[in-house]
Amino acid sequence: MERLVGRCIRLYPETSPAALDTTSHDDYLIGYYSLSTWTCQGGSMAMNQPLVVKLTKGMLIPRAYLHRIRQSLYHGGLCLTPSDTCYVLAGIPALRNLCDDINAILKRDRLPISVTFGTQGLAERFVQFNRANIQLIDEFTPGPVTIVAPLRADLPDSLARALNGALNNPKREIAVRFPDSPAEVQLSSELERPLTTTAILYRNHVPVKSFDDAFDIVMEGRARSGINREICAIRQGQGNFSGDLSTVVEAGRLSGARGSNYQIFREGEVSEKRIRKSLAALDRYVLRNDDEWA
Repeated sequence: MERLVGRCIRLYPETSPAALDTTSHDDYLIGYYSLSTWTCQGGSMAMNQPLVVKLTKGMLIPRAYLHRIRQSLYHGGLCLTPSDTCYVLAGIPALRNLCDDINAILKRDRLPISVTFGTQGLAERFVQFNRANIQLIDEFTPGPVTIVAPLRADLPDSLARALNGALNNPKREIAVRFPDSPAEVQLSSELERPLTTTAILYRNHVPVKSFDDAFDIVMEGRARSGINREICAIRQGQGNFSGDLSTVVEAGRLSGARGSNYQIFREGEVSEKRIRKSLAALDRYVLRNDDEWA
């Protein structure tokens, strides 16, 4: 693959003088699976004073700022944004070292990281959902449920390796979320890419629902780690979050389309009882192969 040398431009010249950093750029152009991997001198893209944006009354990112946030994320920036249950740190997961930097900023162990998709159609470009997955998606999303699903068999190996490596998952699978947060949906849909949705937690592992606390944790973590990534921050009202973290579940893998086989990796807002009841509905029906309906 040809290696290109380009320029990484600081995005907000009104906060500090514009500057150029020499940047190496690996471009994966694989149809609609387009990804870019950036590394800048010093390890990452140059940072400026954080951009802080308040959501509109419709809980959306103002269009005047959306393009600037999108460009920041494309070039290795991170975005502090509200999710369903708390504030999260978002970025494009296949960008080089980005997930490792998120873990360092948040003092997080190197564990698998889930990703958000703005739409089910976008997710299906990357993963293969079975009937049990679809049952959970239909009943519990958008909302605090995370579905562990295998990557598509026809997904290019280079992209699969980039996603698995970045998300700290040795298997050819990722954990997928369809959030109820308009800002998260807006960001993923605007970029047409999966985004990390790494929860920001207090030291006692309680999710952070205060913007000021989340902002302080991220900025202090960036300074402590010496990570030179640009930060954008999106503020929403504190009363707009649901209760607990999302429930992480894998369903129907060993028993094909049957829903009775499932594994809960983390029980959160949606209880295991509700998951079990939803999946049990699949076992009441005699399922037929898709080919029979052709």
